[in-house]
Amino acid sequence: MAVLRLRRLLAALLALCAVAGAAQAQYPSRPIRVLIPQPPGGANDNIARVIGPPLGDALGQPLIVENRPGANGNLAMEIVAKAPPDGYTLLLGADAQIVVNPHFYSQLSFDTLRDLAPVASLVNTQMVLAANPALPVKNLQEFIDYARRARPPLAYGSIGNGSLHHLVMEMLKQRAQIDLLHVPFKGGGPATIALLAGEISVAFGGNSVRTRDTAS
Repeated sequence: MAVLRLRRLLAALLALCAVAGAAQAQYPSRPIRVLIPQPPGGANDNIARVIGPPLGDALGQPLIVENRPGANGNLAMEIVAKAPPDGYTLLLGADAQIVVNPHFYSQLSFDTLRDLAPVASLVNTQMVLAANPALPVKNLQEFIDYARRARPPLAYGSIGNGSLHHLVMEMLKQRAQIDLLHVPFKGGGPATIALLAGEISVAFGGNSVRTRDTAS
């Protein structure tokens, strides 16, 4: 199912490019830079590297994927926000970074809603709760019960302060009345590696933690 959805998405993007090319034949005349706010291995990185080659072929110019992790996407967003508004510097980011970050970071040098223009919504993904295999739990209730007894508190990972992964886990903590230690990472790839290595016990994630298509 995920492959089918991705093919439909790609077809829609190619159709959009054809319309844009007819309206503005001179674009693009050089490679397009696509910034990813996370390191390799994260959901956005995977998406960019899947759609990048065929989209570049359709446009007649390559899409150069560049990972710029840090500050929950602020580093990449700042580069894009301050780049010339000519369509040659794009951001493949998450909605939470654009909407939530201004409330977490009070001294941003750019306005996410004013300085970034939305182009397309590419992918909807589900958040899944993943635990290290050594954790003696098999379902959510067992995890909650175990976390309530754990001393010191279990450590959980996120892709950054203010990320959706961070906020969802804090909501779970509040509703389940459990205590967990937050460990922020620069992206889903590093967080997943830390989870598998046992450096953290649990994490919410999307495509980064899915080893197979659970929707198929």
